[in-house]
Amino acid sequence: MNEMNNRCEFYDFISKFFSVEDLFTLFSLLIAAFALFITYQNSKLTRKHYLATVYPKLTMDLITDEVRLSLRIILKNKGLGPAVLSGFTLEWEGERISANGLLRELQQKHYTNFSYHVHSFAGDSAMAVGEDTTVLAIEPLNTLSTENNSDINDDYTAITRDVLSKLRIKGNYCSIIEPKPETVDFGKTNV
Repeated sequence: MNEMNNRCEFYDFISKFFSVEDLFTLFSLLIAAFALFITYQNSKLTRKHYLATVYPKLTMDLITDEVRLSLRIILKNKGLGPAVLSGFTLEWEGERISANGLLRELQQKHYTNFSYHVHSFAGDSAMAVGEDTTVLAIEPLNTLSTENNSDINDDYTAITRDVLSKLRIKGNYCSIIEPKPETVDFGKTNV
């Protein structure tokens, strides 16, 4: 019986300030505000998920062919969205070097039996999903004479050793949708 009196007292107290219609209006507003909050939180989560599903992931891979004596460093977009490349730096033995400087450095080492190509990234450029670009390519000039020529084999071994021990390539990129900068790194630290 005491519990019933408490309920009546609470109802009497509330009814002094609010009518039944006012209470329904207040509860409706609270429910609507809660629904708006849930909708806002859900839209934030959906946006995060969307950005995560279209974000690029660039990697640099070393590909060697010991039969043809070729070496390539390939930049690949293994992510799910396009990337904006915003600059690459080359370092040789810890010192920053230009693409032409790298070519001169490799050619000075008496590796004249090989052709060299260094991709120059000028300004911002885009890279689609699944696209790859050769950053550095080293191939013998005369592929017919590579099988039995020990000098070319020795040079190839030395070039590979130099590239793996002295070269470092760093690239900056971001997503087209959200410009959060990322870095792709190839060099001494991850070989």
